Amino acid sequence: MPSKQILRDKRYNCTLNIWIKENIDIIVFMVIFLSGILLGAIISAELAKNGIDRFITVSNRFAAQREEQQAVKTLISALIPGMLAWAAAFVGGFCAVSAPVTYLIPFIKGLGYGMFACSVIISETAAGIHYIIHLLPNLIISAIAISYCCKTSIEMSKFFWTSVNYRVKIQSDNRNMTAIFCGKMLLYGIIIIFGTIIEVYSYKIF
Repeated sequence: MPSKQILRDKRYNCTLNIWIKENIDIIVFMVIFLSGILLGAIISAELAKNGIDRFITVSNRFAAQREEQQAVKTLISALIPGMLAWAAAFVGGFCAVSAPVTYLIPFIKGLGYGMFACSVIISETAAGIHYIIHLLPNLIISAIAISYCCKTSIEMSKFFWTSVNYRVKIQSDNRNMTAIFCGKMLLYGIIIIFGTIIEVYSYKIF
Protein backbone atom coordinates (compact mmCIF):
# COMPACT_ATOMS: atom_id res chain seq x y z
CA MET A 1 0.00 0.00 0.00
CA PRO A 2 1.41 3.41 -0.93
CA SER A 3 1.96 5.75 1.98
CA LYS A 4 -0.08 8.89 2.49
CA GLN A 5 2.97 11.02 1.63
CA ILE A 6 3.35 9.27 -1.74
CA LEU A 7 -0.33 9.75 -2.49
CA ARG A 8 -0.10 13.45 -1.59
CA ASP A 9 2.97 13.82 -3.82
CA LYS A 10 1.15 12.16 -6.72
CA ARG A 11 -1.86 14.44 -6.28
CA TYR A 12 0.43 17.49 -6.09
CA ASN A 13 2.32 16.46 -9.24
CA CYS A 14 -0.93 15.77 -11.06
CA THR A 15 -2.35 19.15 -10.04
CA LEU A 16 0.88 20.93 -11.02
CA ASN A 17 0.95 19.22 -14.43
CA ILE A 18 -2.66 20.20 -15.08
CA TRP A 19 -1.96 23.80 -14.07
CA ILE A 20 1.08 23.97 -16.36
CA LYS A 21 -0.88 22.55 -19.31
CA GLU A 22 -3.73 24.99 -18.76
CA ASN A 23 -1.40 27.99 -18.43
CA ILE A 24 1.40 27.05 -20.81
CA ASP A 25 0.68 30.05 -23.07
CA ILE A 26 0.95 32.50 -20.15
CA ILE A 27 4.17 30.83 -19.00
CA VAL A 28 5.63 31.16 -22.51
CA PHE A 29 4.71 34.87 -22.69
CA MET A 30 6.22 35.52 -19.26
CA VAL A 31 9.44 33.76 -20.31
CA ILE A 32 9.52 35.90 -23.47
CA PHE A 33 8.98 39.02 -21.35
CA LEU A 34 11.79 38.09 -18.95
CA SER A 35 14.06 37.31 -21.91
CA GLY A 36 13.39 40.82 -23.21
CA ILE A 37 14.32 42.31 -19.83
CA LEU A 38 17.55 40.30 -19.72
CA LEU A 39 18.55 41.27 -23.25
CA GLY A 40 17.65 44.92 -22.60
CA ALA A 41 19.82 44.98 -19.48
CA ILE A 42 22.72 43.40 -21.38
CA ILE A 43 22.41 45.93 -24.20
CA SER A 44 22.28 48.86 -21.78
CA ALA A 45 25.29 47.55 -19.85
CA GLU A 46 27.27 47.08 -23.07
CA LEU A 47 26.41 50.59 -24.24
CA ALA A 48 27.62 52.01 -20.91
CA LYS A 49 30.79 49.90 -21.05
CA ASN A 50 31.60 51.26 -24.51
CA GLY A 51 30.98 54.85 -23.48
CA ILE A 52 27.71 55.17 -25.42
CA ASP A 53 25.73 56.88 -22.67
CA ARG A 54 23.11 58.74 -24.70
CA PHE A 55 20.36 56.27 -23.77
CA ILE A 56 21.41 56.47 -20.11
CA THR A 57 21.20 60.28 -20.25
CA VAL A 58 17.71 60.14 -21.76
CA SER A 59 16.57 57.58 -19.18
CA ASN A 60 17.88 59.65 -16.28
CA ARG A 61 16.27 62.79 -17.66
CA PHE A 62 12.94 60.94 -17.89
CA ALA A 63 13.27 59.69 -14.30
CA ALA A 64 14.21 63.16 -13.04
CA GLN A 65 11.24 64.79 -14.76
CA ARG A 66 8.89 62.62 -12.75
CA GLU A 67 9.89 64.42 -9.57
CA GLU A 68 8.60 67.70 -11.01
CA GLN A 69 5.53 66.34 -12.79
CA GLN A 70 2.01 66.41 -11.49
CA ALA A 71 0.46 63.03 -10.71
CA VAL A 72 -1.78 63.16 -13.80
CA LYS A 73 1.17 63.70 -16.16
CA THR A 74 3.13 60.95 -14.44
CA LEU A 75 0.14 58.62 -14.78
CA ILE A 76 -0.15 59.32 -18.50
CA SER A 77 3.57 58.86 -19.18
CA ALA A 78 3.63 55.61 -17.17
CA LEU A 79 0.46 54.36 -18.85
CA ILE A 80 1.59 54.83 -22.46
CA PRO A 81 3.93 51.77 -22.75
CA GLY A 82 1.37 49.37 -21.30
CA MET A 83 -1.50 50.72 -23.37
CA LEU A 84 0.57 50.62 -26.56
CA ALA A 85 1.21 46.92 -25.93
CA TRP A 86 -2.49 46.45 -25.15
CA ALA A 87 -3.51 48.25 -28.35
CA ALA A 88 -1.11 46.15 -30.44
CA ALA A 89 -2.60 42.94 -29.01
CA PHE A 90 -6.13 44.24 -29.50
CA VAL A 91 -5.59 45.14 -33.16
CA GLY A 92 -3.69 41.90 -33.76
CA GLY A 93 -6.69 39.90 -32.59
CA PHE A 94 -8.65 41.04 -35.64
CA CYS A 95 -5.89 39.95 -38.05
CA ALA A 96 -5.81 36.32 -39.18
CA VAL A 97 -2.03 36.26 -39.59
CA SER A 98 -0.89 38.33 -36.60
CA ALA A 99 -0.19 35.43 -34.21
CA PRO A 100 3.60 35.24 -34.86
CA VAL A 101 3.96 39.01 -34.42
CA THR A 102 1.98 38.95 -31.17
CA TYR A 103 4.78 36.98 -29.50
CA LEU A 104 7.03 40.01 -30.00
CA ILE A 105 4.81 42.30 -27.89
CA PRO A 106 5.96 41.12 -24.42
CA PHE A 107 9.53 40.82 -25.70
CA ILE A 108 9.63 44.45 -26.90
CA LYS A 109 8.06 45.69 -23.66
CA GLY A 110 10.55 43.68 -21.60
CA LEU A 111 13.42 44.92 -23.77
CA GLY A 112 12.49 48.55 -23.14
CA TYR A 113 12.10 48.01 -19.41
CA GLY A 114 15.40 46.13 -19.16
CA MET A 115 17.31 48.90 -20.93
CA PHE A 116 15.63 51.63 -18.88
CA ALA A 117 16.08 49.88 -15.52
CA CYS A 118 19.71 48.99 -16.16
CA SER A 119 20.62 52.49 -17.32
CA VAL A 120 19.04 54.11 -14.26
CA ILE A 121 20.77 51.68 -11.90
CA ILE A 122 24.16 52.16 -13.60
CA SER A 123 23.88 55.94 -13.33
CA GLU A 124 22.21 56.37 -9.94
CA THR A 125 23.27 53.14 -8.15
CA ALA A 126 21.35 52.97 -4.83
CA ALA A 127 18.95 55.75 -5.78
CA GLY A 128 18.34 54.01 -9.09
CA ILE A 129 17.55 50.72 -7.35
CA HIS A 130 15.15 52.57 -5.05
CA TYR A 131 13.46 54.11 -8.09
CA ILE A 132 13.13 50.77 -9.89
CA ILE A 133 11.62 49.11 -6.82
CA HIS A 134 8.61 51.42 -7.15
CA LEU A 135 8.12 50.19 -10.72
CA LEU A 136 8.06 46.50 -9.79
CA PRO A 137 4.38 46.20 -8.72
CA ASN A 138 3.19 47.69 -12.00
CA LEU A 139 5.77 45.66 -13.91
CA ILE A 140 4.41 42.40 -12.49
CA ILE A 141 0.76 43.39 -12.97
CA SER A 142 1.25 44.69 -16.51
CA ALA A 143 3.40 41.69 -17.51
CA ILE A 144 0.67 39.27 -16.44
CA ALA A 145 -2.10 41.37 -17.99
CA ILE A 146 -0.25 41.76 -21.29
CA SER A 147 0.50 38.03 -21.34
CA TYR A 148 -3.24 37.37 -21.09
CA CYS A 149 -3.84 40.04 -23.74
CA CYS A 150 -1.48 38.26 -26.12
CA LYS A 151 -3.01 34.85 -25.36
CA THR A 152 -6.51 36.19 -26.04
CA SER A 153 -5.32 38.01 -29.16
CA ILE A 154 -3.79 34.83 -30.60
CA GLU A 155 -6.96 32.86 -29.86
CA MET A 156 -9.01 35.48 -31.70
CA SER A 157 -6.52 35.59 -34.56
CA LYS A 158 -6.68 31.79 -34.92
CA PHE A 159 -10.48 32.00 -34.99
CA PHE A 160 -10.33 34.45 -37.90
CA TRP A 161 -7.72 32.29 -39.63
CA THR A 162 -9.97 29.24 -39.34
CA SER A 163 -12.94 31.21 -40.64
CA VAL A 164 -10.98 32.46 -43.65
CA ASN A 165 -9.20 29.18 -44.35
CA TYR A 166 -12.32 27.04 -44.27
CA ARG A 167 -14.66 29.77 -45.47
CA VAL A 168 -16.77 29.46 -42.36
CA LYS A 169 -19.09 32.46 -42.27
CA ILE A 170 -21.32 32.03 -39.27
CA GLN A 171 -22.22 35.56 -38.26
CA SER A 172 -23.58 34.62 -34.84
CA ASP A 173 -20.31 32.87 -33.90
CA ASN A 174 -18.34 35.86 -35.17
CA ARG A 175 -20.40 38.25 -33.07
CA ASN A 176 -20.09 36.06 -29.98
CA MET A 177 -16.33 35.66 -30.34
CA THR A 178 -15.88 39.38 -30.98
CA ALA A 179 -17.97 40.29 -27.93
CA ILE A 180 -16.03 37.88 -25.70
CA PHE A 181 -12.72 39.12 -27.07
CA CYS A 182 -13.60 42.79 -26.52
CA GLY A 183 -14.87 42.04 -23.02
CA LYS A 184 -11.67 40.26 -22.02
CA MET A 185 -9.46 42.94 -23.54
CA LEU A 186 -11.42 45.64 -21.73
CA LEU A 187 -10.84 43.83 -18.44
CA TYR A 188 -7.11 43.49 -19.13
CA GLY A 189 -6.94 47.16 -20.07
CA ILE A 190 -8.49 48.09 -16.73
CA ILE A 191 -5.96 45.90 -14.93
CA ILE A 192 -3.10 47.65 -16.75
CA ILE A 193 -4.51 51.04 -15.72
CA PHE A 194 -4.85 49.81 -12.13
CA GLY A 195 -1.20 48.69 -12.10
CA THR A 196 -0.10 52.07 -13.40
CA ILE A 197 -2.06 53.87 -10.70
CA ILE A 198 -0.29 51.74 -8.08
CA GLU A 199 3.08 52.69 -9.60
CA VAL A 200 2.31 56.42 -9.57
CA TYR A 201 0.89 56.27 -6.05
CA SER A 202 3.93 54.37 -4.80
CA TYR A 203 6.35 56.78 -6.46
CA LYS A 204 4.60 59.93 -5.24
CA ILE A 205 4.06 58.72 -1.68
CA PHE A 206 7.47 57.13 -1.08
